[in-house]
Amino acid sequence: MKLLKATSILLAATTFGASLVAVAPAATAHAANKTMLKAYPKNMRRTWYRYEKGHYVKERITAKTNDGDKLHYVNPKKKWPKVTKKNRNWIYAFRTNKGVVGTGPWWGFETNWESLNDVGSMKGEQVVTKTYQGKKVKVLKEIYSNSAPLVWGYSYPTKQMAKHFNPKGTVLWS
Repeated sequence: MKLLKATSILLAATTFGASLVAVAPAATAHAANKTMLKAYPKNMRRTWYRYEKGHYVKERITAKTNDGDKLHYVNPKKKWPKVTKKNRNWIYAFRTNKGVVGTGPWWGFETNWESLNDVGSMKGEQVVTKTYQGKKVKVLKEIYSNSAPLVWGYSYPTKQMAKHFNPKGTVLWS
């Protein structure tokens, strides 16, 4: 009796589970691999330095600005924003599934983008670690999408680190 009951419960569970799999929608196939950001991640917020051509280049990232450019949120579920004189100098940001934060100008919405997957960026940034004097430190890995070939550059939390990692002041992109 117990064997019959256990077998019938197992059969019912597998039949029910198989029917759920057969009826489940395939919506995950078109899921966006990007998430629009309302603010920059906390690990990116600080002043970063690069050493180029004998002087330091400073990039300040706060919750809502990147080097003075104001971040604005785009709701991908609503209609794409119109570009006006007021918002022409705004920027948007998104995080990819690989953790890279892409940033682009608001006027990019004048292109024929139809979904969040179409959105492109002018610059990609990601916080990674490097070894400095035997310790792991967080650095900002950057790429400008319009450079060819694509070259990653790094910015550092202090001027001393920036000069240590690039003592000749070589410009990686221009």
